Amino acid sequence: MKEEIIQVPLDKIDFRLQVREVFDDQLIAGLAANIDAIGQEYPILLFKEQERFGIEDGERRCRALKLLGRKTVAAIVKEKPSEAQLLLRQCSCDFQRQDLSAMEKASAMERLMKETNWNGKEVAAKLGVSPAMVTRLVALLTLPAEIRQALKEGKIPASAGYELVKIEDAVTQHQLAQMLMEGKITRDGVTGARKAAKRKEGEKPVKRATAMLEGGRWVTVAATTLEDFIVALEEALQKARKGRTQGLALDTFLRLLKDTAA
Repeated sequence: MKEEIIQVPLDKIDFRLQVREVFDDQLIAGLAANIDAIGQEYPILLFKEQERFGIEDGERRCRALKLLGRKTVAAIVKEKPSEAQLLLRQCSCDFQRQDLSAMEKASAMERLMKETNWNGKEVAAKLGVSPAMVTRLVALLTLPAEIRQALKEGKIPASAGYELVKIEDAVTQHQLAQMLMEGKITRDGVTGARKAAKRKEGEKPVKRATAMLEGGRWVTVAATTLEDFIVALEEALQKARKGRTQGLALDTFLRLLKDTAA
């Protein structure tokens, strides 16, 4: 049965917590200009809450229409989902969009775990991402508030944030975060500082761990713990599968990995 598209008054729609936490005013203005020129091409998804409505997907379109002074929005109205169902649907939609930040993804994953009691592996399966990605993203939430805010604002890239998580000393962590924000170091600089600190403390440096497989094959990973070993393998597997869909030869794939890791 075809779902009915109706016009819903914008003043009857509640803007509640979404997966997306930051809405770029310039992008909203651009979307508004596009809608003004060609109209609203796709309806938003709403659910009924007594006499009002909640948004499942389409808050940016609502904001753009309000900016244009419009009074209604074309929408498909569904039954109200549970909080877990709503969050999962929003994650499934928003995670496919390139402009969603690492911190927004991390917060959404953590909320989804709390609502469903799923572990990281189960969340990864539901969202179609690797367990390693879930582990790395959620780990960002353990950083101090000021560093999390810098990540949200794009002052520190997520890749550098992952390295900051591994630094246990709060003073060193803060100093390196400040240097990142000032552009004095990159992610590699944080990695180097962390490794140097470990060597200074007398900890064992990262070593190459080789797993022998059947058929005379083996896999070598730089890791000190089994967890590090698993995370590295999962990340490599995810990238390899993506490379296969792109039709890359092994030599080309390995060269690209080396270039991106540099």
